[in-house]
Amino acid sequence: MNKKNPTPAEIVKKIDNMYEEMENITVSLFMRWQDEKEYEEIKDYGEAIKNKLHPDFIFVSMNKSPFGFKFKVKGFVEALYRIKLSGRSYGWDRVE
Repeated sequence: MNKKNPTPAEIVKKIDNMYEEMENITVSLFMRWQDEKEYEEIKDYGEAIKNKLHPDFIFVSMNKSPFGFKFKVKGFVEALYRIKLSGRSYGWDRVE
């Protein structure tokens, strides 16, 4: 968390809603990645995420480890967030 410029409550609510909306696709892609990472490119997974991401968000990058993606929120682009997934957890946090 950035103490000098904390995330406003309305932005947190937007992220929480998107996080829930993206859970099924993110988990599905994670499961596929576990089986196909030797054969497929991570950027292709990023394209799938971009196509499903709500227009209030800006896709930044896809990550292999931890699996997930980084994004920004329109209207609060000074902050960078990520959704990350492992075999045990699914969550989001602020990176910058």
